[in-house]
Amino acid sequence: MENNAEQLLGLIKACLSAFDEEKVVHFREELPETHHIAHLPIEPNWLPVAEQVQRVGATHPETRDIVSFIQTHADTFAWRQPYKTGQLPEAFLSGSAWFPIADRQGPLVFEQGLVEIMLLDRGVTYPRHHHEPEEMYLVLGGEVYWEAEGMEGSPSWKRAGDCIYHPSHQPHQLQAGTDPVLILSLWRGGGFEMPALE
Repeated sequence: MENNAEQLLGLIKACLSAFDEEKVVHFREELPETHHIAHLPIEPNWLPVAEQVQRVGATHPETRDIVSFIQTHADTFAWRQPYKTGQLPEAFLSGSAWFPIADRQGPLVFEQGLVEIMLLDRGVTYPRHHHEPEEMYLVLGGEVYWEAEGMEGSPSWKRAGDCIYHPSHQPHQLQAGTDPVLILSLWRGGGFEMPALE
């Protein structure tokens, strides 16, 4: 898992280097250097929805290598559903999953932020929520309908290769399109915390 996390982080950095938007550059510059990072082993964990990673919608030339790597090594990652039964509809709980790449608790130890992958099955809505760290999404495959009140360009469909930025405590929600969606999620200003639902 640790070696796969390093390789995946390398692919993510290479992908983000193709973007020159100021916010993307800032997030990329704050990602950890793999040769200076500690490892904290995490056991692989499988969730049934993770099978949908093989059916993710259309990719983008800049994201294709990341999606292919995740599909090839899907069973080596620590897939998780951080929300509890009763917090959100069952369709969301069974139709979404995440796995960490770099976080306070590993597999690559990163105190200043979070790097993780989010999977939403077709048609699944990630309800309106917010959190203290700034966030950037990069849609890796598929498309999502994005809503963030007051943000430029919202609401709109975002497709593979599109970036989405949320400042601290900005409420936002996503709904997957007709195919499963894979999203890179980056946080600045803190590691994983449970988002506040609205």
